[in-house]
Amino acid sequence: MLLQSGTLKLGSASALGSGSGQFRTTLGAAVLDLNGQSVASENALIEAATTITNSSATAASWGGAIGISGANLTFSTAAGDIAVGGAISGGGVIKMGSGTLAVSGDNSGLTSAW
Repeated sequence: MLLQSGTLKLGSASALGSGSGQFRTTLGAAVLDLNGQSVASENALIEAATTITNSSATAASWGGAIGISGANLTFSTAAGDIAVGGAISGGGVIKMGSGTLAVSGDNSGLTSAW
C-alpha cells in the first residue's frame, strides 16, 4: 500500500492487506489513522513526513517493523493509545498527545533522539 499524501483511516486490522506487503509513504504529508485496529505484521517504510494516529478510544497497535528514511515519524496519541511491537529504525520519532505510546521492539537503529 502506497500513501502519497492525505489520510488513510483503517476500518479493520486487515485493511492494508495480508501482512506480507509493506505500507509506504512518499511525497507529501501523510496520516495513517489506526482507528483502534491491531495491525499484526505489516511493515512500514516512511519516506515523507508521516503521522500515525489513533482516533479511537480503543487502543491500537502496529506489530511490524518501521523503517524511516529522510523524514520524521510522528505518533499522535491525542485520542487513543498506540503500541508498537516491531523495531523502529532510521530517522527521528516524535510523540504527541497525552495518551500512551508503548514501544517494545529493538529501537537501537534510530538515528535521532525521541
